[in-house]
Amino acid sequence: MKLKQGFKDEYKKRSDAVWTDQKALMQSAGEPDYWILPDVETDVLFAFQNRAGEVSTQDSGFNSAVKKGRAYMADIYGYQSQ
Repeated sequence: MKLKQGFKDEYKKRSDAVWTDQKALMQSAGEPDYWILPDVETDVLFAFQNRAGEVSTQDSGFNSAVKKGRAYMADIYGYQSQ
């Protein structure tokens, strides 16, 4: 995934707004370290995840915090072609 052009500041603002709920979910799933960061030159989003347990937040798509975060960011994400 990548950010749509011109949305770096908006991405930061929105990430900060949903981070508390997302961080609590990740920690309860055994993921103390998780980041999604845009590359400053290409706007490609890179994710880093350090898991301590067997469950991943990727398995938690049904969770309200995950749904809220995805919906809130959907209009500023673009998708990279493979």
